[in-house]
Amino acid sequence: MLYCVDCRVDEKLENNFLTLNLWGKPVFLYVIEELFKVRQCKSVYVVTNSDEIRKLCSKLCYEIKIVDIIPTEYPIFLLSGRAVFLTSATIETVINYYEKGNLYSTTKRNTIDFLNFKENISFLQGCEMETVNTFLVTDGRDSIKRTFNLSLKESLVINTRQDFELALVLKKKENNLVLLKKKILERIKEKEKTFQNEGIENGICLIGHSQIDNWDINNINSYKVRNCGICGISSFEYTEYILKSKLLSCVEDIYIVMHGTNDIVYDYTFEQIFVSINNTIEYIRNIKPNSKIYFLKCLHVNGRLDRSNKYIDYLNDYLKLNLKTIN
Repeated sequence: MLYCVDCRVDEKLENNFLTLNLWGKPVFLYVIEELFKVRQCKSVYVVTNSDEIRKLCSKLCYEIKIVDIIPTEYPIFLLSGRAVFLTSATIETVINYYEKGNLYSTTKRNTIDFLNFKENISFLQGCEMETVNTFLVTDGRDSIKRTFNLSLKESLVINTRQDFELALVLKKKENNLVLLKKKILERIKEKEKTFQNEGIENGICLIGHSQIDNWDINNINSYKVRNCGICGISSFEYTEYILKSKLLSCVEDIYIVMHGTNDIVYDYTFEQIFVSINNTIEYIRNIKPNSKIYFLKCLHVNGRLDRSNKYIDYLNDYLKLNLKTIN
């Protein structure tokens, strides 16, 4: 597979978005850097008609071949230099999915049929697949055409000023996630002694995110409390950063677990969230088989765009149905 980033300036666009600064880097550089994270990718062709892009590419510490036209070697993975949100994981999935012919990117958009729903302008009744200029994989044979559906975020290609403004917001959100991860790891380090504390058998261990971590309590009735909550953490991160390293000791007879609220901001299914939460349950069970484990349902939020109370209710119903084995 030959990998190629299309960095030709499209004169029909209102701006040369390729070289615009997007939170510290030109747009096209995000694409190149992500492509080099693909395990199969060792070198990249950059096709461009821009002297500025040629100059910038020549300074990069990557194996890059700068060309004027798209190579005719096949198969080729051709990626838009303005597709700043397509991830290396998705690219690898696309490569594994590809067989032959043309495979091009699409995304799903909600639609309304005004002929049949004239009075319901605010209610989207269906969806349609829309071709997007994110990527194309081809072996040069046009007779075979298949599509690969992307999320709205990954399908975003900066073709307009509005696209760029949206990219600014989404990249800022990604940067915030990097900062959040740093804070999570720092908080785990701060509470390392609490995690490794043997506690007391006749006590309660609290496990979860900020709604647990911020619970300033030392006792519940006559039970001593050990608070092992971490602000901002998801159940997936709790498993990755705490349980896999066996940082959490389990001595208490009672455990109160609260996860899920921070899971729903990512693209996880309810089943994936359940499996992740159950990792915590199984971790406790393996160490303290006869302990009592109580799971607190996710609480509603107020004014959060990234968390829907309706979605939280659906998740709570799903978890209640599937976490039946908890005492």
